[in-house]
Amino acid sequence: MELRGTPSKQLQALVKLAHEALSEAEPQVKPGFIPNRQRRLTAAEAAEIREAYLNGASLKAISRQNTINRTAIRTVLERAGIHIREQRHIQPAEINQAIRLYHQGWSLGRIGDRLVFDAETIRQQLKRQGVAMRAPNQPKR
Repeated sequence: MELRGTPSKQLQALVKLAHEALSEAEPQVKPGFIPNRQRRLTAAEAAEIREAYLNGASLKAISRQNTINRTAIRTVLERAGIHIREQRHIQPAEINQAIRLYHQGWSLGRIGDRLVFDAETIRQQLKRQGVAMRAPNQPKR
């Protein structure tokens, strides 16, 4: 673009160019997008988190209930001096038992209840072992 005319007209043209350049440089945001905003937990919320965890709730359950990141919950507990429970891992003997029960026709949920694991954990372990999975409504063999 060529600048012609008096300085005031040149200034208007420069402002217009700058405005166009800035509007093109703005990031494109999807409609309905709401950015996450960090917020501080209140003392009451922190106390509720501590109480729930001490009563046996998992970090994941507390996170879902309060829509708070698990890292933030962990920080609240650590600052309060509360020992974080270690995640229990499925043992080879438990995997073998799950395979046996699944072949006997047990559901993943029932096996999970028996071994105190989530049904999805059982499913993942069976798939890793190469067990052919039944369809959800497939009759038991």
